[in-house]
Amino acid sequence: MEVKGTAVISTREFVKAAFGEQNMNKWISSLDPQAKKVYESAILTNNWYPIEDALRKPTKKIGELFYSGDVKKGAWDSGMFSADYGLKGIYRLFVKMGSAKFIINKASSIFSTYYKPSVMQSEVTGDNSSVLRIVEFADICPVVESRIGGWMHKGLEICGVTDINVEIVKAKTKGDAVTEYAVSWSDK
Repeated sequence: MEVKGTAVISTREFVKAAFGEQNMNKWISSLDPQAKKVYESAILTNNWYPIEDALRKPTKKIGELFYSGDVKKGAWDSGMFSADYGLKGIYRLFVKMGSAKFIINKASSIFSTYYKPSVMQSEVTGDNSSVLRIVEFADICPVVESRIGGWMHKGLEICGVTDINVEIVKAKTKGDAVTEYAVSWSDK
């Protein structure tokens, strides 16, 4: 599995923005040699990186160091920051101008630009609700599932809806065939 450089950069920038440059350096120093090599090198937005060293281990370390061991909360917040960081310029305009349903219907194509190989399916289940399913994602872990949930939440915030709820109702990491997110919101 690989992750796009945009997500890798946003992870580093999240730690710097949320906890300061000194703590960012502490975080990088705490990573194992392979992950540290990724974060000490120039990270290119369009390059692909091994997900284990570029995202899983570093995001887990965020939870351990800055969230009193709450790895899922650290991953969720990192995912929210990643959406805010990644949806800039024309992408932000695209998200703000589209309805929540439109954005959710585009989720599968957005998802595959961050993770490869991966497949996400989306289904609108009501006026203000949807289900998103990750059907292909080798060796997904709870850290990545939470990070993706945080990304979805922030993406909907940027879209301008309120009362957002993103819940992981099935998880490949718990033996389910898919990871499934139940998503609901209120219109503006």
